[in-house]
Amino acid sequence: MMAVLDPEAPLGLDDGEFREVVSRHLSRRSDPDGTVWEALHDPAVIERTYTMLVEMVRETDNLLTTRAAELEAFRQECYQRGQDGRREWFDAEAEHKVWRGRALAWKRALEARLMVAKQRNREARIERNAQQFPRDNQSARAALSRLALAVHRHQATSKAEGVDPEPHDEALWAALDQITVPHGELVVTLRSLIDSGAWKEPERAVG
Repeated sequence: MMAVLDPEAPLGLDDGEFREVVSRHLSRRSDPDGTVWEALHDPAVIERTYTMLVEMVRETDNLLTTRAAELEAFRQECYQRGQDGRREWFDAEAEHKVWRGRALAWKRALEARLMVAKQRNREARIERNAQQFPRDNQSARAALSRLALAVHRHQATSKAEGVDPEPHDEALWAALDQITVPHGELVVTLRSLIDSGAWKEPERAVG
């Protein structure tokens, strides 16, 4: 198995090879300087690492359940055979306890790696979204600003001209007090942004 020493290495592995890398380096002793898991936590591959660990934990749980059910079935079979069967059962139970201890230790190691991978995967997803949508967010905020200013202008004009508002006009104007957006560390209404001057009508060219 090739050593995983940089973020590019896991990208070329098939599923079987990838699982083997995760399995071989599950314990801290097998990756003392952390280079393998640094590569497995790279944003380019962290989702695959997280998914693999989830699958391996689930498989271990299923195996523990299956082996316990098989052991119980064997116990009942042994006790039906009398004394000879009981001796076989005691031997099988002792062997199972050793196996189960190792399986639980394996599961704990998987869950420890999974906890870190889950956090790294979440951070990578947030970073991807931040890189993907900043322009969309800015465009949406600019469009909302223009819409809010148009509604505010419509309300001011209607008031200045003494127009009695229809119910749909009042519902539209009320949206300025109901819809909120982040502004610095605060969450404020659209009207407060307009009243404070944070959002204002563009200056018209003269001449």
